[in-house]
Amino acid sequence: MYIRLFGSLQIEDGHRWVGPDDLGGRKPKQLLEILLNEWGRVVSKDRIVDLLWPDELPQNAAATLDTYVSVLRRHLEPTIVRARDSRYLRRVHPGYLFDASEVEIDVDRFQALIVEGHHARDEGDLERTDHAFATAIGFYRGAYLEDEPQATWTLGPRERLARTYRDLLVATAGIATARGKFDEGLRLCEQAIAHDPTCEEAYRQAMLCSYALGRQHEALHIFQRCSRALTQALGTGPMPETEELYRRILQDTPVQQLLPQALPSLRTRQTEHIDVPFLGRQPELTFLEDAWRTSEQGVLLVTVQGEAGIGKSRLVTEFLHKSELRCGRAKCTELERDLPFSGLAAALANLLTPLNAQDAERALMAGPAVVELIPELAGKASLTSAITLPPEATRIRLLESIVAVLRALAPLVLFRDRTGAAPARCT
Repeated sequence: MYIRLFGSLQIEDGHRWVGPDDLGGRKPKQLLEILLNEWGRVVSKDRIVDLLWPDELPQNAAATLDTYVSVLRRHLEPTIVRARDSRYLRRVHPGYLFDASEVEIDVDRFQALIVEGHHARDEGDLERTDHAFATAIGFYRGAYLEDEPQATWTLGPRERLARTYRDLLVATAGIATARGKFDEGLRLCEQAIAHDPTCEEAYRQAMLCSYALGRQHEALHIFQRCSRALTQALGTGPMPETEELYRRILQDTPVQQLLPQALPSLRTRQTEHIDVPFLGRQPELTFLEDAWRTSEQGVLLVTVQGEAGIGKSRLVTEFLHKSELRCGRAKCTELERDLPFSGLAAALANLLTPLNAQDAERALMAGPAVVELIPELAGKASLTSAITLPPEATRIRLLESIVAVLRALAPLVLFRDRTGAAPARCT
């Protein structure tokens, strides 16, 4: 026998199907649901009576209850003659129990698959985890015993299983994300949000999946949806981790850097090898690659411009990743437009700081005046004190040192990402 408790009650026994209207009336059906709610455990007659008749008892509640049990036995097992021959409904003092030893119940299988999936995830087997979780999702056909929405015996299990289902959707979305299936992860997150509009973790996962698919604008819009939903339902705003993810997406942070924080349940080594697809912009990417090859040892300025959120920074990031070039990058804003060399200083610091001691010293010895622009680099080389010069001469010396440093480290790329009115530049 196979029993479905998700959605309305359904029983499959061989070729015979029994629905909620095939159990001899509403009260016998409710009695069966009460016993199934605690299958394998004895439910006392007093408790069953209180649940079946919460407002007014019949004249002889105990006898009526025994009659309902007989009705149920006839509908569940029409071939049995004596009550003691029933395989499922058993009389055990001080009440009745439903014996599920020969029965498969969808809720039981649902929960077992989730446990199996968590064990597989702990072992690092994402494929087996995904299969277990996806199979469990298929068992959830609707709310637990949804044909009894107000029955007191269904409220607790229904709420608990609804939360479990929501968490399962989010966990499965995380596995899909970890396997590079961002479209699937996004679909599961939207399913979780539809199930629970206040599930903030689902919004975060959806933001990450959209961003990984190159849809930065959509990812930022999901954050706005999250803020509105939480304000309307709970009177509060997003958690700090959600706001931090929003800021990092706004800053065009590479997706690979966001994955470990967004998927804390997975091991770091599992997130390091996620294949983040680069969708679209192939002609622009080819242009950057061709421009680099034709520049040879000279200097080339390329401007990448367009509306905010269309993937300009992601395009340059993909180019740098594929070409494996040494790069110094900086994000500049309109607020820094009047600060001399601010963007260049940030890009040079990003270029020079990660260098090993030998390369850093070689570069700084070629252009020692760079430390006047980036003082924190002074400790990377043994430099003599610079002679004080007039302002214009100091500026020329600085520019010559910058050129010398870049020449010493060439070939390389300086990437200045300008937000606001000015376009991004890749030099």
